[in-house]
Amino acid sequence: GQSIDPENRANQRWAFQTGDEISTSPTVVDETAFIGSNDENLYAVNVETGDQQWAFETDGWVNSPPTVADGTVFLGSDDGYLYAVNAETGDEQWFFNTGDLVRGSLTVAEKTVFVGSAEGTLYAVDAETGKQQWQFAANTASVMPVVADSTVFITGGSLYAIDAETGNQQWQYISTGGVHSSPTVRDGTVFFVSGNENLYAVDAETGDEQWAVETGEPINSS
Repeated sequence: GQSIDPENRANQRWAFQTGDEISTSPTVVDETAFIGSNDENLYAVNVETGDQQWAFETDGWVNSPPTVADGTVFLGSDDGYLYAVNAETGDEQWFFNTGDLVRGSLTVAEKTVFVGSAEGTLYAVDAETGKQQWQFAANTASVMPVVADSTVFITGGSLYAIDAETGNQQWQYISTGGVHSSPTVRDGTVFFVSGNENLYAVDAETGDEQWAVETGEPINSS
């Protein structure tokens, strides 16, 4: 493995090792860090001591950041399932089968979990029961939902605006080069970058383009 500078090691408070690579960011809530690993587990680790509080086992890599809301950890796995886990105990509350890899970010809003699977479907799932409320075929493997004002915005080949309650498409903005990173929504405007080397601002209500700026190089980050 990569060597650690002795000076940095002296300042290190603790280290926690999983059984395989960690390919995602941790989620920290209160005194606990929740971290997924390619060893197919989600770990809860005390941020002060580095001690493991619990581990939750799936049947696939866990390499998207978990989301914590109201004492529940929501996580996706390469086994195709969305899981709800008690944040304090690690006990499974429910699971939902998406049918394909779950690698995008999860969003929880208004007691609903919005999650995309690799085969290009966005699901709205009841956060308390795990029951599907609706699904939307986005025809893209890059589904990263952002929720604002009862609208879900997802990206992929296009930018879609979807009614958060019904799953009905409100509008679609088509861009050459595809849209493969999460949008940002602020003050009624959606900002996103496209594979055609442009930064766009689009009206969140209508989908009408407000402006576009050439970046000169492709941007793949949000």
